[in-house]
Amino acid sequence: MIKRISELKGGETGCISSITRDDALGIRLMEMGLTPGTVVKFLRLASKSGPLEIAVRGYRVTLGRSEAQSILIEANS
Repeated sequence: MIKRISELKGGETGCISSITRDDALGIRLMEMGLTPGTVVKFLRLASKSGPLEIAVRGYRVTLGRSEAQSILIEANS
């Protein structure tokens, strides 16, 4: 099932399907290692409308909601 990374719950994992932005932010996300085919794990949400934390390629990344909305993943659970 394809969903936005911001729709995951704590502990869920998935494989990045695509980045929907083709601007500087989309490029920056890919430079950070968020590329199609990469496995990510949702760690936690700071608050209902705040940033979220994911694990990718052995490190933790905190993303704002708008950045997270642009990352589509194939959810595993």
